[in-house]
Amino acid sequence: MLHAQFKNLNKYTIKLVCETRKKYTLPDDISRVRCSADVPDMIRAVFNVKEWHNEKFGMIGLDTQNNVISIDIMHEGTINQSIVYPREIVTRALLTNAASVILFHNHPSGSLKPSKADLEVTERLVKALETIDISVHDHIILTRFEYVSFSEKGLL
Repeated sequence: MLHAQFKNLNKYTIKLVCETRKKYTLPDDISRVRCSADVPDMIRAVFNVKEWHNEKFGMIGLDTQNNVISIDIMHEGTINQSIVYPREIVTRALLTNAASVILFHNHPSGSLKPSKADLEVTERLVKALETIDISVHDHIILTRFEYVSFSEKGLL
């Protein structure tokens, strides 16, 4: 009689937990994304972008009806760069059960022109999220008073 050898494996479970440490209240008229122009108002309703003196990279999670389900700053960087890890973006999108996302970051310099690094990280994130059926609707660059949409510029 042959005896099977068994290897002990860990069992993992992922649970969605709603954290109450940060609560953002969005006005009803901007709690759903209808177009790219809605996004800067949303971000400015939650964060004081005028006071951002270093780059911050964030993500808005959306449900299947484009209602906002999360707004998160994923990384705070220096005056001219923010490091973005696709793994962290993918993890947050999964944990919030997002059907799609909108990426955003600021340019403290006031320039609305996407850098080569901005374009490259957007492409990497689109590919990473695509593999798990989460679409990227847009990537918004914010300055103190203006914004540019990758989607509107045909960069996405």
